[in-house]
Amino acid sequence: MKTLYVYFTRTSRTESAVLTLKRLMGGDERIVRIRPSLGYGGPFGFLRALGSSIFGKGPVKLLSGDPVEFGDYDRVIVATPVWAGKAPPPVRTFLQAHTGAKSTAYLALCGGGSCEKLFDELDQLTGCKRVAALALDGMKGNAEHEIEGFIRQISG
Repeated sequence: MKTLYVYFTRTSRTESAVLTLKRLMGGDERIVRIRPSLGYGGPFGFLRALGSSIFGKGPVKLLSGDPVEFGDYDRVIVATPVWAGKAPPPVRTFLQAHTGAKSTAYLALCGGGSCEKLFDELDQLTGCKRVAALALDGMKGNAEHEIEGFIRQISG
């Protein structure tokens, strides 16, 4: 199956989880990192992220990259941190501009609690009901066991 991994990261934890997932899944895949034009790194970036989450900031400007068509892939895996229970603005902006996914799965890094509202939001943004979703505690290091279970869900 052709798999597209789409992810956004502020601290590199989400990127690490995506790379682990890709390594364990293998296959024909492409990775696309969502890059906002205004960064969220460091203490000021953290405050910007916090503010955009609390106040529900709308679309943000993204750096353009190679074009991507969701319809060219058998499945799209979206990986994202969770900001105040929601997808970060760069993820929302990217998904609003890309539709046509045949199958979706979500990997969320959060600090605990339920991510069900986030997963519902991602279903709405992608226009595709997920086949699997995994919420990882972003503060824990090795999550390979949980990711292996996620892969089993995706693979059916």
